[in-house]
This record gives sequence, C-alpha cells and structure tokens, in this order.
Amino acid sequence: MNTQQSFDRYLTYLNAVGRSQATVKAYQSKCRDFVSLYSDQAVDTITPDDIDDYFVALRGRSGRWQDHPCKPAVDGGLSHSTIYSIMRHVRSFLNFCATRGYCSISPAAHLRIKKKRKSNYKAHDPVAVEKLQKALLSGDSRGCKRDAALLRLFLDTGGRAGELCAAVRDTLDTDRCRVYFDNGKTGDGWLYFSPDSLQIVRDWLAVAPASEWLFCSVWLTTGEQIDSNTVWQIFDRRKKQFGITGRINPHSHRHAVGQAWAQEHGLRLAQAKLRHVDINSTMVYASPDDEMIQKLTAKTSLVPTTT
Repeated sequence: MNTQQSFDRYLTYLNAVGRSQATVKAYQSKCRDFVSLYSDQAVDTITPDDIDDYFVALRGRSGRWQDHPCKPAVDGGLSHSTIYSIMRHVRSFLNFCATRGYCSISPAAHLRIKKKRKSNYKAHDPVAVEKLQKALLSGDSRGCKRDAALLRLFLDTGGRAGELCAAVRDTLDTDRCRVYFDNGKTGDGWLYFSPDSLQIVRDWLAVAPASEWLFCSVWLTTGEQIDSNTVWQIFDRRKKQFGITGRINPHSHRHAVGQAWAQEHGLRLAQAKLRHVDINSTMVYASPDDEMIQKLTAKTSLVPTTT
C-alpha cells in the first residue's frame, strides 16, 4: 500500500471515529505536501532520515502561502508553530500506519518536537470592536446585516469560527436565545446569545438568502455555507473598509469571552461556556494579557499613599 492509499485510509478512520470535518480538513492540509512527496512510495520504505530531511526542508522554506487559495504568497519562512503543527499531523498519520501494520514501526517515532511556548493569548480591542459594531449597524446592505449579527454572536457566545459557520438556521430558538451547531470541533451543541442580539439576528434573517445555515454567503442565491477562513477574511476586510485599527478576529473574541467568564463566573463555568474538554485549555484562554496585568497592578498596589 502506497502513502496516498494509506493516507486515504487514515482519513476514512478519522471520519469513522467521529472526528469533526474541521479536524479532517486540518489533516488534509497539514499532510498534503508530505503525502504528495511520497505518494507512490510504500509507507514502509520511508525512513527516519526521510523524516529528518522533510523537517529540515520545512525550516528552510523561504516563503509562505505559495499555494494558498486566498492569501498572496509572501517572503519569509514558516513559523515554529506552523512547522510544529505540520510535523505533529504527519507523525500522527505515520503512527496510524504503524498501528495498522502498513509499516513495522513509524519512521517518525524518533521525533521529539518541542512546542514553542506561546505568549499570553490576546483578547480583542474593545474600542475597535465598538467602532466596528457601530459601522456595521449603520449599514443597510445585506452584507452589513450579516456581519453585524456575526459579530454580536461571537461576542455573546465565545464560539469558535467553525461552530458559528455550522449553526443550523432551523434550530434558532428565539425564546431561549440559542442556536444549534452541527459537527463542531468537540461535537454538536448549543450556542447561547443575549436577548439584545436577537433583533440583530432577525434583521439579518429578514434579508438573508434561503439556506440551511444561519450564516451564509450574501453573494450567492443558493445560500452557500461560509467557512472559518471566510469569517477571518470578513473581519480583515471590514477593518480595512472602515479604517479600524486594533485586534479584531474570531479568536480574539473567544479569548475576551473566556477572560470575562473566568473573572466573573469562575473557571468551571468558563469551561462550559467555551466547550473545552480539558479545563487546562480554559486556564490558558483565561490567562490575563499584559495590559490587564498593568491595570490590575495599578488598581491593587500595596504602596502606601503619601500626603
């Protein structure tokens, strides 16, 4: 069995054990170049030296996004986190091959990839968010109404981009202010939003194309589902359109919600709100950033006041 066939079996396995479509797509993306390089070669002929050479080649790349469907290619090598992610996905695939007997031992078994420690997660810039919300609510276009509703639900739910993209329109419960998403990162579930956001969601649905999904393309009458990449592009485009600076993206909204819930309600409720399987993930999301530490230091200083 060659590498391409083995990888196809791995994708089938991921679907069979109930991994989300976002996870399956991630493996397809991260392993694409590796599988293409050894596609016609049997997995059991790939050696640890080949893995080392591939690792070094990733570190030696001089550009990024050469084959990206949306982003233009730019100079500059891959970041440590990107290289780590690629090799982690490749190693998981090869471990599967060893488990299934496609090779006697994984050629990546020797890898000990040290994950670079991340800096504190960054919440969104509240001033920038306020400006964006005001600009979107003042717009009359169908796109503005969709993006205003999308922004409000990010701020209310703390949802992942993939979860909001997978929100099913027919499940919208206006009495309890919630909507159900299908096949998210950690399965299915409800996203709860505030009553104040309900009218903004209704304003969007009043002009939205017919679709299975709560949020869909505004350009196509078929109501095509949008994906996570599209959501990131929406926020980038709106920032440029309205001349807004400051951190605004789906992840920064999620971090802001995590911080607020951890401070106001504790880690357990923040974990439930963010739908984290492991509370350690919640602790990272709820970590204060440098700006918050600075403000709290000034507020709770023990230095005696002088008269």
